[in-house]
Amino acid sequence: MQNLGKDLDHVVGILLKGTAEERTDVMNRCFTEDAEFTHHLLYLKGRNEVHALYQYWHDMNLSLDFYNTNKIISEKGDKVFLQLHEPITTYLLPFLTVEMYLQVILDIKKTDHGLVISRQEDHVLWAETIVHQLPILGPFYIQYVRRWVGLSIVYLMYAVKHLAGVFDSIFAPTSSTIGKKYERTHSIKH
Repeated sequence: MQNLGKDLDHVVGILLKGTAEERTDVMNRCFTEDAEFTHHLLYLKGRNEVHALYQYWHDMNLSLDFYNTNKIISEKGDKVFLQLHEPITTYLLPFLTVEMYLQVILDIKKTDHGLVISRQEDHVLWAETIVHQLPILGPFYIQYVRRWVGLSIVYLMYAVKHLAGVFDSIFAPTSSTIGKKYERTHSIKH
């Protein structure tokens, strides 16, 4: 990214609604190798884990959209605060659109290739309020369960990717079958 004011909405749009190839390209260009992602449900560390999460979020939702309602860039350009309105429709409840409101904090680093994201914090305030009020379970959840949930999603996406590769290799046409017409091996008698 060269200009946070212009490029950031495009980056968020690709991460939420782009193709897998576009998402991979944006992740490689716009996130550091050791990027972190924090959310009230999970914690991830490393570009590959964050990428797997975005792929999971994209694949698990029937429709995704977002509206950037507010963007504040720090004077130094090292932090960006976003308020996003994200209507989502899941495959689980295709008749219901959930209106999510997020506050997102991005830590930005300057590199030779432009500006990159080193940390993303997503905040859904009503959910965080509930978790932080739970005695004993709240701190345990924040310290351990978020990481377990995050890694579960990452390993699920690696398994899906691996299985897709296995299925592709089983069902992909081979050089001996490409271009050949289907030949009937049985005749039907009337």
